[in-house]
Order: sequence, then structure tokens, then C-alpha cells
Amino acid sequence: MNMQYKPPKGILSHPGVEACDSGEAGGSDYKHDVLLKVGWAFTNGRMAGCRTGLFHTVSDFKHAESVEGK
Repeated sequence: MNMQYKPPKGILSHPGVEACDSGEAGGSDYKHDVLLKVGWAFTNGRMAGCRTGLFHTVSDFKHAESVEGK
């Protein structure tokens, strides 16, 4: 695939997101590779307790519920 990855605003605008890169570029089947800021973690689903997460859609990211202080 020769398209340049552009992170979605729905992920980048979240206050806890430090970075969002292409999951495919890193060898993953997931579209978005998200890193949360220090002190933030996902609280729902398979990424619960982690600062990093791989997601297919913005909705998947929102469902993982990233919160500060976990």
C-alpha cells in the first residue's frame, strides 16, 4: 500500500493521546497504533491496564476508554 497514513482527529484530539501511528507500518493487522501519555491507561477490553493499543477504528479506540490516573 502506497498511501501515507494520516491519524484520525477522533484519536489525536483525545487529551490522553501522546502518539498515533500506522499499525500496518509496524507489521500489525490493525490500522491505528496508539500510545497514551504517562499516567493514562485503557480501562476496557483487551487493552485494559495498558498505555498502548492497536485499533481498527476510532469507535474501537473510544470503547477502550482511556483515562488518567490508572
